[in-house]
Amino acid sequence: SAASPTISTSGQLVYGANNWPGSMQGGNTDLITIRKYTITSGINFTADDVKNAAKVCVVGKTVVDNLFPYGQNPVGQIIRFDKIPFKIIGVLGSKGQSQMGQDQDDILIVPYTTVQKRILAINYVHMIMASAKSEETANLAADEIESILHKQHRLKPNEENDFDVRTQQEMLEMMNTVTGFLTVLLAAIASITLVVGGIGIMNIMYVTVTERIKEIGLRMSIGAHNRDILLQFLCGKGVVIKGKTAYGCSEWKSGCAYRKPF
Repeated sequence: SAASPTISTSGQLVYGANNWPGSMQGGNTDLITIRKYTITSGINFTADDVKNAAKVCVVGKTVVDNLFPYGQNPVGQIIRFDKIPFKIIGVLGSKGQSQMGQDQDDILIVPYTTVQKRILAINYVHMIMASAKSEETANLAADEIESILHKQHRLKPNEENDFDVRTQQEMLEMMNTVTGFLTVLLAAIASITLVVGGIGIMNIMYVTVTERIKEIGLRMSIGAHNRDILLQFLCGKGVVIKGKTAYGCSEWKSGCAYRKPF
């Protein structure tokens, strides 16, 4: 139902003595609707702003909170993005974090032509974002977009695309695949760590027993059983563990006793 060219970049946002490392996304007037943002204060930029590469912006809540920490009204204020002045004309409603953990409120939305001409000095866009009328028509819309772009890029019917078209469902499946792979990888690393740790403990115990062979032989010669030797080692290790635990607790308590609030 809508489409927008998009260009993304990042830089330092400054207002007065406050600054914030923010993200900028350029688009047309439909970008806010496509990304399902709402404007809680002010207005969206217009088609004329896009045509004239106007230095106007709509900002997210995270940007507002960091540049205007004392509750000032940001609409109408001039902020700087990498030393370039932008007038805030609108404030976006909060969306929170995305499924990938990104802060969707840490954003500055401007006309894409402004990013092209005034910031990056390029004549192309990074990607095109589009929204379908319904979830059921998303795949059909993706096929139509692919067909149109194939013709626009002057590719032959059997020639491979030099671009990618992906739906949100495909991106979600890709993210789940990556997450599953990382889960298996972490489980494998944990298993290897456990095995290596077990081998290390086994070697330490072996050295401990080897160093006391004469003592063990002497005890067994006067009637000690295997369980007596085992109990001796377990008791020894238990005493060491309790001693170290007591020492650690005493150090922690002494540290807390000298801690003073500022």
